[in-house]
Amino acid sequence: MNSNTQLKAGFEYIYSNYDISSEFNDAVDTRVMAIGSISNLFFGENIDYESPYRLHESWTATPQQGAAYIQGKLTFNQMVIKLGARMDYFSAGGENNIFSDFDQFFTQQNNDARKDSAATVSAEKQVVLSPRIGISFPITDKTKFYFNYGQFRQMPQAQYLYRMQEKSFTVGRSAITGLGNPNMPMPRTSAYEIGYERVLTNEYLLQFSGYSRSVDNQVSFQTFISDAMIYTIAMPNNYNDVRGLELTLSKVKGNWVRGFLNYTYMDFSAGNFGITGVIQNPLDENEYYSITQDHYQTKPIAQPYARLNLEFFLPEQTGLRLLSDWHIDLLSQWRAGKVFTWSGPILDQVDDKNGVQYIPHPTIKNNLRTKNFYSLDLRFSKKFKTRFGSVQLFIDVTNPLNLKFMYFEHPFITTGENPLSDYNDYMASLHLPLSAFDDVEYYDYPYMFIPGEDQPGDYPKSNLEFVPINIVRGDYLLPPAVVMESRDPNELYYVYNSGTYMQFIDSQWQNADPGFVQDVLNNKNYINMPDNIQTAFLNPRGLKLGIRISFK
Repeated sequence: MNSNTQLKAGFEYIYSNYDISSEFNDAVDTRVMAIGSISNLFFGENIDYESPYRLHESWTATPQQGAAYIQGKLTFNQMVIKLGARMDYFSAGGENNIFSDFDQFFTQQNNDARKDSAATVSAEKQVVLSPRIGISFPITDKTKFYFNYGQFRQMPQAQYLYRMQEKSFTVGRSAITGLGNPNMPMPRTSAYEIGYERVLTNEYLLQFSGYSRSVDNQVSFQTFISDAMIYTIAMPNNYNDVRGLELTLSKVKGNWVRGFLNYTYMDFSAGNFGITGVIQNPLDENEYYSITQDHYQTKPIAQPYARLNLEFFLPEQTGLRLLSDWHIDLLSQWRAGKVFTWSGPILDQVDDKNGVQYIPHPTIKNNLRTKNFYSLDLRFSKKFKTRFGSVQLFIDVTNPLNLKFMYFEHPFITTGENPLSDYNDYMASLHLPLSAFDDVEYYDYPYMFIPGEDQPGDYPKSNLEFVPINIVRGDYLLPPAVVMESRDPNELYYVYNSGTYMQFIDSQWQNADPGFVQDVLNNKNYINMPDNIQTAFLNPRGLKLGIRISFK
């Protein structure tokens, strides 16, 4: 419009066509359920889980999305203001089923009869306005302050709008177990950012920013339970919040080296608005309300991370064609380990329920952190100029130092009477620090363990034989000779009350050889590794060759 005022606007239209059909058949449905789960409390008595069944859903949909935006950019004495707004339109299309809670629509019945009796109404259309604002102004000739705010909308995931999942045990008859909601509002993201930048020298830039992002109207599922039916409906009751700080030092200019160092601290929380279960029987409903944690907010401990990127290159002006325009990119990363709760082996204490019943220690929470994660990747590249454009040859080397990292959550086997026994074996074999149980008295420790400095994610040195260390409370509980004669002579026993290591040698119990014990402890041979060990280490060294051609 003039030298100080700019204006831009635009629109978009998206038309989608879904034609979905999926089916799942299985003879046995296996579940692992946690205490407080509505499914665990009330599934089981009226549903036949052992009979062969079929899950099926089939739907078509043609949702339409539209948007129009306008934004103005104003400049006053090097202060820049951007003001704008975006209008989003969404039409899920199709029909929305009309029913009441525990409607006969959901019960097992003839499929054709259900279709003939279903009442529907056209899905609602949505129009929303999202504001945007950005302000940037200099404080000195080398410093700048800025602030950004905006709201953003997106289409809900299609399956949560249209799905009608049918579960059938016989041909031609089914029950509705899952239903979408075409009136689901578009999830809304509200984002704030405030930042500060300073030019340290002509080559170095320091940036510091804080941000907050909240998302609401996300999909969650409400479960309805009665003697005749169990079904879930998609509802817009989930939310999450992210807050963080970032500090970045960049080398933005240089003839030989450029790059940046970034540190990020991010805090995350999520939850549901309200209870996720509706139960027809008032007695069962009161029991569920008394113990449910469905509406509790989850707030994991933050995992800060840092990234370093360095780019080494030979500029074109070196004079030697083969040596010029070479680039070596180094990208390394550090991430703090995940914090979680461990209060002893998780046991299957209830025999007449599906899955594991586990009540953690009431005062132990977030007491362990997994090992920190480190990574390093490299890229070598060279550009050649040709008559039709440029050609870049590159070599990507992932994990060139072959750093070994155990992906703690991946490798545990979950089969057998207690699906968590493999996890229990690994965790119980670690020599955890006493500080992990600072919240309880010594006499109230949840289980006997050997104090040490291990962290979840530790593993023994390669190609060493496993040496189990069994724990007994006192000497009087050491196994008798008739049992030990057939056992591995290297097997160690730790006497908990005295803190001594014992070995069965020459048909009698003796104090273990201190040198042998120290070797076992130093090499961590005592760690009972997961059974599915092939998925424990998923960061092998890799090499990739490539070519990129850019035409003029």
